[in-house]
Amino acid sequence: METLRHLVGRGWLRTGGLTASTAEYDLIVRRRKSGPKTGEVLISGRVASESWVFADYPSGRGMLTLEDGTSYPVRLSRRTSTEADFDVLPPFKALVPA
Repeated sequence: METLRHLVGRGWLRTGGLTASTAEYDLIVRRRKSGPKTGEVLISGRVASESWVFADYPSGRGMLTLEDGTSYPVRLSRRTSTEADFDVLPPFKALVPA
């Protein structure tokens, strides 16, 4: 995997209904360098927020808004009561450097 971009910042995490809270994120944009999916871009990371936000995502999905105001759909996998791993779901072209 080739790392294309690494972003760390503060934004918002919305997990369901009207539930949203400030969040700290660390995301990495990577591209596969070999194998049958060579060239595929994957974006994943970790997000920390209030515990009540993570209690309200029955679908395992949410919306992460970055510091610059752009929002991306994410698939969440809770690690602790205040942290989760995530994968950014397409479309995410704006995150991939040209």
